[in-house]
Order: sequence, then C-alpha cells, then structure tokens
Amino acid sequence: MEDLTEFIELYISECPELEDIPSLAQANHFERININSCDKLHNITLPKTLNKLTVQYCRGLQRIVGMFKLKELRELSIRECPELKELSIFDCLGLKYLEMIHIDSCEKLQNRTLPTRLLKLGLQHCKYFPRITGMDDLTELCISEGEEIDVFPTLARLSCLIKIKINSCQNLDNITLPTTLNEFSVH
Repeated sequence: MEDLTEFIELYISECPELEDIPSLAQANHFERININSCDKLHNITLPKTLNKLTVQYCRGLQRIVGMFKLKELRELSIRECPELKELSIFDCLGLKYLEMIHIDSCEKLQNRTLPTRLLKLGLQHCKYFPRITGMDDLTELCISEGEEIDVFPTLARLSCLIKIKINSCQNLDNITLPTTLNEFSVH
C-alpha cells in the first residue's frame, strides 16, 4: 500500500490482523472506502476527497479521524463497531453534501448534534438519540433497538419528513408526528 494516490475506491475485507492503513490521508482521489471485518484496526484517518464511507464489523475501531475535512462526503454507514468512541461527524456541521447517515451497534458513541442537511438518518442499537434540531431537509428516519430512547423531540417541525420507521424502542412513550408523512410504522 505504498502509493494509493491514484485510486478512487478502496475495499478492505476480512483482514483480522490489520492494525493500520497509514497512507489513506495522503490519497488525493479516493471517492469510496469500504472497510469490513478488520478487528485490530483502531484508527482510520480519511482522505479529504471521500464521498462514501462504509465501515462494518471492525470490533476494535475506536476513532475515525479527518471527518471535518470531508467536503464532498454524501453517505456514511458504520455498523458493528462497538468500541467506536470518536466520530467527529457529530461536530462537523459544515458537511454540506452529507445526505445519509446510518449507524448500527456503536454503543459508545454519545449524544451529539448531527449535520443539519441530512436527507436520511438511520440509527440501530444505539443507546443515545442525537439532537435533530434544524434538520429541515430530513425525509427519512429509521430507528431500531433504541433502548434508551423515550421521546423524539421536534419531529412535528420537520416539514420534509415523509417516512418514519420505529422498531423495538420499548421506552418510547411520546411522539408528535409531522403532517407530511407518507409512511409511518412502529413495531
């Protein structure tokens, strides 16, 4: 992995001994990165040209660095990274092209503010529900296995929201829905 400067896509899978990917930050053309089942990988430093990031089943991953540089990021999907503590996307309100975030089974991520221009938000097996204030463009919200979630504030003010799916949120006892919904399901 000496010179990755000309690649546009990187797919790394089933590398349980991989601990580091040192030259990603210097790669100037990456658009898509998919990292799967790299249990010893603790940190990922991202290149600034990325528009889609998928990380899943990296059980030792603790940090994803460089999110604030991702001016073109459109899709972010992170699944089954139980040690992930730091995902600076939550504090990067300037990610103007980010349309979709899906986070599944990242229990150590804390409640933070999400970028406001999201179109789709999916959270599964998350202990904390982030603040969704100002997400005027959000069209789809999917929440599953949210044991700590008891109320969804401000949903009625989201005038573009057309789809809400809620699954296994046993503590949820209050929800005010927007009038724009086309699809609403609770299980």
